[in-house]
Amino acid sequence: VGQMLAQITHEVRNPLNAMSLNAEMLADEVSDAEAQAMLTTITEEIRRLEQITERYLDLSRKRVPERHLRVPSELVDEILGIEAAALEQAGLMVENLGESTPPVEMDADAVSRALRNLLRNAAEAGARGLAITVTAAQDQLVLTLTDDGPGLTGEQVAQAFDPFFTTKARGTGLGLAISRQELEEIGGSLEHDPNHQTGARFIITM
Repeated sequence: VGQMLAQITHEVRNPLNAMSLNAEMLADEVSDAEAQAMLTTITEEIRRLEQITERYLDLSRKRVPERHLRVPSELVDEILGIEAAALEQAGLMVENLGESTPPVEMDADAVSRALRNLLRNAAEAGARGLAITVTAAQDQLVLTLTDDGPGLTGEQVAQAFDPFFTTKARGTGLGLAISRQELEEIGGSLEHDPNHQTGARFIITM
């Protein structure tokens, strides 16, 4: 299935690139406001499809770990800085409660993508507050994200990590699936805490 998905995605990307280029060239020639608005919509939808194809490719190919020494709490601060504008616009306040730990060897890209996916999911679910804790014990690093949103229903919990399962009108259902896959490929895990009652809690373990 992965090989078929990669092949189809590759074939779809070529006409998408051609469509995108022609839409941009046409936009330079059109002065009518209504026509410009239609071209903008076309371009935005093409870009959305391009993003989806990139995610499909991410799902279909095995990740090669790239480990570097990083301080976990500093990595969290870095991600919050990148996402600051989007989080503020969504009305989500995030606290980094991570304890100061020595640098650890980790695949920062995989962890970053997982954290950003979880932050955006919380914001889109309507959460207003989210806390991130970082703890280290012996040979294990744990990052916990707890939000005050509506939480997950039993059905959502059962399918949360299934590829293509989504509750969003424009979602792909690939964010959590890819994040879990990437973390598992570097010896980590991403889980939902079923015992947490208020809001949602996700745990990244490495």
